[in-house]
Amino acid sequence: MGGTKECHADVRVIAATNKPLEEEQKAGRFREDLYYRLNVVSIALPPLRERREDIPLLVEHLLASRQSAGVRCKIEPDALRALQNYDWPGNIRELANVLERPKSWPRRTASPWTIYPRTFSSHRWRPPPPIRVR
Repeated sequence: MGGTKECHADVRVIAATNKPLEEEQKAGRFREDLYYRLNVVSIALPPLRERREDIPLLVEHLLASRQSAGVRCKIEPDALRALQNYDWPGNIRELANVLERPKSWPRRTASPWTIYPRTFSSHRWRPPPPIRVR
């Protein structure tokens, strides 16, 4: 970009949207030529609220991928049910953020942290009272 010499590149573009691009293109809100360039392979992925059975596996994966210094997270069965009953307007990003929050709560060094159902309400995440660390 900005150069005067042509340079060839072999690239793949992966794009995601929450808009129906075909409808947007037909309504003139998305460029037709760009739509056809991007629309090589389309994958329709339903929102998380329509795939509640995926939540336990996603939780397991997200917790395992975020372990640090041997500190493991334990999620109580009631908390997992609460996660499955939530509508997740932010989809997997929101779920990942919810699972990340307890790590910032005070805790003893190298002790496991636990997600309890009382820390997760139907519309807001509320941390438990702070733990005093001596």
